[in-house]
Amino acid sequence: MNLFSKLLLLQPSGAISIGGEVGKSKEDVVAARVETLIGQLPQKLSDQRSERSQPRPQPFMSVCIQECTRMNIMVSVMRQSL
Repeated sequence: MNLFSKLLLLQPSGAISIGGEVGKSKEDVVAARVETLIGQLPQKLSDQRSERSQPRPQPFMSVCIQECTRMNIMVSVMRQSL
């Protein structure tokens, strides 16, 4: 069961009022929120330019490359779960 399935279970049944949007169903509100979140996710970070910039990477570059890789994995998982 993913995050938004659980969110739907927690919502009250019937029409709800959130942020001035009276009368929209809970599915419509959650779907709109998912669309907004997907639009706000960053694109994949490119770590190839960092790797090529120095023939022998310095320690801080290694950390930067590792963090870019981790961020890409996290964004990928977020896109799949939304």
